[in-house]
Amino acid sequence: MPSQAWAQPLPKLWMSSRALSPADIPLAQQLETVEGFIDHVSENRGVAAYHGIEVELAGPKADLLAAIREVGALMQTAGVKNTQVNEWVYRSLAALNDSDEKAAEQLAESHAIKAELL
Repeated sequence: MPSQAWAQPLPKLWMSSRALSPADIPLAQQLETVEGFIDHVSENRGVAAYHGIEVELAGPKADLLAAIREVGALMQTAGVKNTQVNEWVYRSLAALNDSDEKAAEQLAESHAIKAELL
């Protein structure tokens, strides 16, 4: 997958179900689950949780963001709550703010994560 430069906000992990179409409600619920996991880890590990950031991405980080989006679409389609997938999404979002090497590590796991959802 070729790298793309991204300069846009990541999607906010909170959504009001009142503002969503019926087709988007399962995704909003999954995002709420992931956000809850982020908060849980943040509280138990004593690290800050960020729910909305702006980043510029290139190289492995841009590829990782594309993989996160693909996994998000698969999560919506699968309609299954999977802790391993949620953890991967959380760690992948964190890797976007880390080194290119960490992003590449998370990207390498994306195929197995996608397979969990198929």
